[in-house]
Amino acid sequence: MSYLKKEILRFIIIYSIIFLGAYLAIDNSEIIETHRISKRFKKSDMDNVLPFILDFPSHEHNPVVKMKANNKYLFLLVDTGAIKNELNSNGIAKMINHIPIDSEYVVINNIRFYLDKEDKYMINVDESPIDGFLGTPFLNTFGTVTFDYVNQEIILCDSELENGTPFHVYKNHLYCDFEVYGKVFEGVIDTGAFCSAFNDQFFIDNDYDDDVLKCMISGLSLSNKNYDDIEIYRTSNPALKVNEPARDFMVANNILGANLFLNHKLKIDFVNKKFEIF
Repeated sequence: MSYLKKEILRFIIIYSIIFLGAYLAIDNSEIIETHRISKRFKKSDMDNVLPFILDFPSHEHNPVVKMKANNKYLFLLVDTGAIKNELNSNGIAKMINHIPIDSEYVVINNIRFYLDKEDKYMINVDESPIDGFLGTPFLNTFGTVTFDYVNQEIILCDSELENGTPFHVYKNHLYCDFEVYGKVFEGVIDTGAFCSAFNDQFFIDNDYDDDVLKCMISGLSLSNKNYDDIEIYRTSNPALKVNEPARDFMVANNILGANLFLNHKLKIDFVNKKFEIF
């Protein structure tokens, strides 16, 4: 073998090793990060209890659970504002070997997940290792579900509510009445929203100037809870990072988000269509 051929071969071998090492380093870093996050979840000995964390990267104040599937962990936001169970590009990449070609959904642990291949329903997908959503189609199969923000766990198949505040369902969204300053408004219960955000009409009805994009309010009543000094955003506030499909919906509605549920328990009875905060 000539000297030139030996040098070319040596060059190819060296750069192949460098490329392979870089690839393995990236893949290994993802495994390490997944393992690091998974250790933050407490364990539960009860099949109907899903532990969650509230400080997941880029999704603070939202209940995120982990699900093991095909020897990998999926990190899923449990979102009463999500009308479908979905996997984003992160989750699809983890489950790619189990997803039929050209399929629009995949069934994992008896749950049907629609595939959001283009991340249309995600916020900060490049910044967060979240893999998708468990929405109302998942939750309503368990009758009564309790989000325990105190102990950071979701109780499935909980006892039915004897009393409670009624809600109605429209296109898998949960609508209920709430009061502010004695006036009645309609809002959407949304555990996937990091804050509460009310529409322009709310701000007009309460005599706020057009340039007020967020404020502190007192005298808010939801279910059996009264709140003082709650921060709310105007839904048209450009500072709110919202995916495009949700933008029109949010602007038109009042979103009852995480700051109303933190340090409380939110119990939702899907059978009798009642809820309670305690």
